Order: sequence, then C-alpha cells, then structure tokens
Amino acid sequence: MCSYLLFKGGKQEKKAVHPYSRKAAQLAREAHKQDKKEKDWYNFHFEGLYNSARYMERFSAELEQIELRNSIRGRQGRQHGSRETVIKQTMERERQLYEGYGIGM
Repeated sequence: MCSYLLFKGGKQEKKAVHPYSRKAAQLAREAHKQDKKEKDWYNFHFEGLYNSARYMERFSAELEQIELRNSIRGRQGRQHGSRETVIKQTMERERQLYEGYGIGM
C-alpha cells in the first residue's frame, strides 16, 4: 500500500503531501502534462477551424475588386459578370457542403 494512504474504519483516507516531496513533484509533472495535452488538443482543433474559415473566404478580395470596378464605371453592364457569378456559386456550394457534411482537409 502507498505510504500516503491511511486506513480508518475500512476506508482509505489521503494524507496531505509535503510540497517538496518526490510525490508532490510527480503530481505536479502529471498535472502539467495533462494541461499541455488539453492545450494541444485545443490548438489543433482551433487551427483547423481557422484554416476552414480562411479557405471559405478566399474569394472575398476578388469579389470586392469586381464590385469596386462595377461601382466606378457608370455603365449599365457589369464587367467580369461571369467570373463574379462563378465565384458566388462556388462559395455557396462550398458553404452548403461545409454546413452539411463538412470538408475534408
């Protein structure tokens, strides 16, 4: 039986661990290791979410340029209209795929 456990009436009761003992160092290492695992899990999943969001917004700069060009020109027709349509359809299709089944990366 471990030296830090006492028996009282059939129950095991834990004694206080001295802060400078080997057992305290072992417990601190284990707690530090567990914290590190939790942080690594969070960072791994957060990075995936961040990359997914960046991937979904990859056309936004090009769409802004197209809208800017169309607003500057006083014409009734739209320049780069087909490209704008293709980008918007692609973004909508990918958004539905992401919300439905997810995108494998």
